[in-house]
Amino acid sequence: MELVYENGSSSRYFDGKIPESTYIGMYFIYIPWILLVCYLQKLAVNYTKHKAENCLDEPYKPLPDFLHNNLPLLNIRIPDKLLLISAIYTIIDLLWYQNYLIFNKQLLLLLIVFSIRPFFCCLTILPACLPENNNENYYDKIFLSTHDLMFSGHTCSFLFMGKIINGNIGYIIGYILPITLIMAKIHYSIDILVSIFVYNYIELSIEHLNII
Repeated sequence: MELVYENGSSSRYFDGKIPESTYIGMYFIYIPWILLVCYLQKLAVNYTKHKAENCLDEPYKPLPDFLHNNLPLLNIRIPDKLLLISAIYTIIDLLWYQNYLIFNKQLLLLLIVFSIRPFFCCLTILPACLPENNNENYYDKIFLSTHDLMFSGHTCSFLFMGKIINGNIGYIIGYILPITLIMAKIHYSIDILVSIFVYNYIELSIEHLNII
């Protein structure tokens, strides 16, 4: 859609309200923000693992968890495979329906959530759900860190994609697929629940403040 001004110039809109140039400018701001979030996440992963291994008597002995004990066990790789499939589906959905306003809002929300997550992880360090792995490969170091548990970054990513897609499929991605993190014993049940509350609370706050 184009808006034509009196001087003959025009501006293409994604949604009929916000010009494309505004989105592009925001994405340039997001790039250093994303890099900062990645750096903070790396610091949190290293700090929590170091503290757990040096301060806890049994840093790799899981705490009791009701859902751990009552849900079937999944392969540890399945949640990340589902995350990848969801990401591909989200990209296709975004390109097809061009819901760029929703994407921009959810991207801002995800960056805010991931900006505060490292500090939450370092406040209270729990024993890992995952067994100790002394032969970590690149995949394990990035996606299967052990002690940065509260709250779950995987769950926030599922919610991010689910809210972009919306509808029944979006609900399944955002609220059902995170259960696989518990079934694979990557996270405690409380990690998932806190993630859902934090993500939705910040979303409501953004809407109330009319930030975007």
